[in-house]
Amino acid sequence: MQMKVILFIKSMILLLSLPALFGCQPYDRGELIFITFDRALCFSNLNKWDALGIENYKFTYSSNHQYGVDSTADLVVEAGLIKSYSYKDSYGNDVVVKPLEKTASHGELSTIERLFYVIAGIYDSGNDHRYRDYQLYFTSIDVEYDEFYHYPKSIISRYHLPDSHSDGERDWSIYRISNFQTF
Repeated sequence: MQMKVILFIKSMILLLSLPALFGCQPYDRGELIFITFDRALCFSNLNKWDALGIENYKFTYSSNHQYGVDSTADLVVEAGLIKSYSYKDSYGNDVVVKPLEKTASHGELSTIERLFYVIAGIYDSGNDHRYRDYQLYFTSIDVEYDEFYHYPKSIISRYHLPDSHSDGERDWSIYRISNFQTF
């Protein structure tokens, strides 16, 4: 009986040492990443925005992305939903779009209230996840809020870019809200 126990222990030691003998590495699950973002401040400003009760307003939304996809649109929001938006086409002509039905978001465009949830959603979907160095992932979301109306007037998201793409971290997307007016 004692011989069987010794034989079992020796076989377990051999079995457990096989990966080391053949140079196998344990599976790399990646580094646990926490995105730098003040979620509490985001929702504090959302509550302040909601307390103002503003449902009719217009603003200019502009975005600049890492690979040169820039856009600007003027949005009109009535009763808390997008009524219309306009932008310049590639020829410099003004284009006015009226969604078939009023909505809180249309493509990349959102009402200000919806924008708070979009920002928090980006954070929630990427925070506290494991990533490997060769993967693209958020590292931070920096938001500057308007002092009077409390809407996010500037949003900068930074990504970790793998070494094969760049030298590390970059501003990936920059969104700005300007020309805000209530009516």
